[in-house]
Amino acid sequence: MRRLSVIVLLLLALEVGAESRRRSVRSPSLPPLDPQTLYSVGFMEYGPVSLLPGQSHEFRLGILKCCVFFEPVGANVEWSVEPAFFHASIDTGGVLTIDATATNGMSYRVYANIDGKRIISYAAHVYTREENPLAAIRYFRQIGEVPCDGSNRIDPVRGTHIQEMLMHADGSFSITWIPFEVYKDYWGFFVARKNHMTLAIRYGNHVPDNFDGDGTWELVKTGASKNGYDAYHLFLREIWLGSAYGQVTSAGCGVVLEGFL
Repeated sequence: MRRLSVIVLLLLALEVGAESRRRSVRSPSLPPLDPQTLYSVGFMEYGPVSLLPGQSHEFRLGILKCCVFFEPVGANVEWSVEPAFFHASIDTGGVLTIDATATNGMSYRVYANIDGKRIISYAAHVYTREENPLAAIRYFRQIGEVPCDGSNRIDPVRGTHIQEMLMHADGSFSITWIPFEVYKDYWGFFVARKNHMTLAIRYGNHVPDNFDGDGTWELVKTGASKNGYDAYHLFLREIWLGSAYGQVTSAGCGVVLEGFL
């Protein structure tokens, strides 16, 4: 009998734990969506959500219209975040708030239960400036190339400069030579440990044949500043991000990019 009681208590504890993970908040009641809208709606996000401890982000729902533009959609939504109550919370308006005590590398998944008929989700990742400076800077542009003689000078770029390299807290990146709206030339994932970095292309509109994603990285504070932000140079040695569409250039010994933090 005692053994049975213990089993019952354990089952109750598991159910309570599951319920705490599922606990959610509801948005103000709205009319249900028609079936076509219900199964077309998604999160109005163009890329990964990267947040600092203490930051908030509003998740909104919409339908992607012509090309790259979202049309907002109001809906009866039950919002939740997992893991629940673990340094993060979400309100009835879909605003995710990361607690100031959250640490670098934490990740969350936000769920939107629409009309109780369809559930969609989106990830959010936490970073800190000290432990993940690449995600903190996030936006880089190419300013030169690494010379093949091993010196520390910055050689001129052969061909078109990379105008946008984005690096996110989830370990994803994208490369664009000539930015236009949300266009990217290619994108993928990177791993940066100590001095070594590996980049792998997942997909793209233009994937250069001479890409080489394995080498070393070094982030150097230059002493310059712009609009109150400090300038940094990112040296990617033995890494070659490729050539722009329509250009034929041999692979170099590395690239130099600039970002601000």
